Amino acid sequence: GDAPLFDPGTDDLSTFPTFDREGREWLGLHPIVGIGAEDAEAFARWLSEEDGDVVYRLPTEAEWEKAARGVDRRIFPWGNRFDANFCVMAESSEVPPSMPRIGGSLTDVSPYGVGGLAGGVRDWCSWDATSEGAEGFYPARGGSYTNVEIYSRCASRSVRRSDHVGFNIGFRLAIGLSSEPE
Repeated sequence: GDAPLFDPGTDDLSTFPTFDREGREWLGLHPIVGIGAEDAEAFARWLSEEDGDVVYRLPTEAEWEKAARGVDRRIFPWGNRFDANFCVMAESSEVPPSMPRIGGSLTDVSPYGVGGLAGGVRDWCSWDATSEGAEGFYPARGGSYTNVEIYSRCASRSVRRSDHVGFNIGFRLAIGLSSEPE
């Protein structure tokens, strides 16, 4: 896998470091990054057990893309015309942006109200049932504060090793719905 993002040191392991190995400050309102896809899935299983009433999981690629594109199959979450100012990505300003806080862009929102899909951080997804995903690899969807326009498109995707960790990829959870009516 990749090098750890943080060096917790040996002083106090009960607190999360404020600065990463590159000297970037991390605040509580930042998205979770630096976690591999299998660890994100393990968190979803743990949360499901803790909750007891809800099954949490990574969204499939099709679910992620539907949440981003809506029914009109738009190119970007906000429509079909690109504007770097509508999301937090590498071309949004003259200086490279820092990782935005969750909900930091009011315009990077899909028709379903899902935010941060074109910028912010990329999302781990699970393979669609019809996909033949490569073992040990997971798809990542969306744009990030470190990416250029092509990654801000709703159809953009890449495939990474399941243990890949980075500053620009995280996860969001989907809620599993029962197929049986109550």
